[in-house]
Amino acid sequence: FLKSIPANDDTPIPSSMETTTASEASYAWVIAKPQAMQTIFPIPVGFTRDTINISADAVAVYHASACDITPIFICNPYEPAGNTSPAANEQAAADLHTNFAAGNLYGRQIEMYSTSSSSPGPGNFGFLRTPLGNGANVMAEALATGNPGACYTQDSLDTETGAMAGPVEAGVNTRFGIYEGSFKGSRGDSRYRPAQNVRSAQKQTGQNGCKGYDPAMVDSTVGDVTKAVPLGYGATMSPLGGGKISTGNNWNYANYWSVAQGGTAPSVSAILGNYSSYPPGATGTPSRPSAYDVYRYELNTAALLNHASANGEVGTPTTGGGQCYSGPALSNYTGSEYGDRREIFAAIVNCGYEASVDHLNGQKQTQAVAFARMFMTKPAIKAGSERYLSLEVIDISGMGGRGTLDEFLREEAELVR
Repeated sequence: FLKSIPANDDTPIPSSMETTTASEASYAWVIAKPQAMQTIFPIPVGFTRDTINISADAVAVYHASACDITPIFICNPYEPAGNTSPAANEQAAADLHTNFAAGNLYGRQIEMYSTSSSSPGPGNFGFLRTPLGNGANVMAEALATGNPGACYTQDSLDTETGAMAGPVEAGVNTRFGIYEGSFKGSRGDSRYRPAQNVRSAQKQTGQNGCKGYDPAMVDSTVGDVTKAVPLGYGATMSPLGGGKISTGNNWNYANYWSVAQGGTAPSVSAILGNYSSYPPGATGTPSRPSAYDVYRYELNTAALLNHASANGEVGTPTTGGGQCYSGPALSNYTGSEYGDRREIFAAIVNCGYEASVDHLNGQKQTQAVAFARMFMTKPAIKAGSERYLSLEVIDISGMGGRGTLDEFLREEAELVR
């Protein structure tokens, strides 16, 4: 393995560029053992051998890129605070994959906050640059549609800085059938259609619920069991750098089901029998299904989508009426090729280390440790001048992942020498 290669292919590769440290390895150098080849051409005068030894070598670099993802990066929740070490950088990436494969992220709620800090860390998220242009309006479009106009290479992400709090809310929340700001005129466009299930503890119902996200709350907790609660409701949260993460898969599934659907919640096996995002390599059985798996269970039964919480909120999005989605019928977009509007795809970055090498300050190239498929348990929420996203990680690319990101990834080995 090589840390780097000479600029000129005619220059021999020195031993100083070789490495046995994984975090330093950027290239694979393959050298074939010399093999005797039988000559097939007439032997030149004075040449007494009918075989000659031949050998070959080549240098390749690995590239992974993701297409049609939301132009967002989130900070690795397993990176230690204040990380500036290449070794710790490598270990944090390994810890992410190991913990996901073991099921330690299954059903856990993560609150990620946007930040203008030059040193973001676990619990923060930021933005990736899109070639469609600069500024808040362009970013809002990319967040709403999930089309950044480019594929993002894992080892060379371009970050975008600036005041982006507004676009997070306005762009992302079209996925819940909420149209505000510049998106009031986008209600008839299928690119901004709501998901098939938008239950999110919205206080206002019907046409009023399409104007902005105003959730039922008790103090600072989103959800009120006397009115409506969102998926992922009631999780016990702990600090995660600039955000929060639940201490385990501990959201109040029973309360959610009682408020949203009434009666006793289905068993874990019943939910996972319909759809399971529990990593196949994880041991044991989860104590409760993830919010995403419950969401998929509800999608499978129209009666569950249409069942009203105490305040009248249902899962089926409101359409028409001038305030809500009025585009082509949502039933036209139920095929897997259209994806799910409550899922977002983002890069996972070791933000502490990347900031320490000045890769997050301005429009700089940043390296991702993985790409993630995530479920939005709620619309983007205002928190003073900040916005935060409430997420569950459904899958990650690379070792330990479930493989559902393959359709978004392009993986290539490029010969460079």
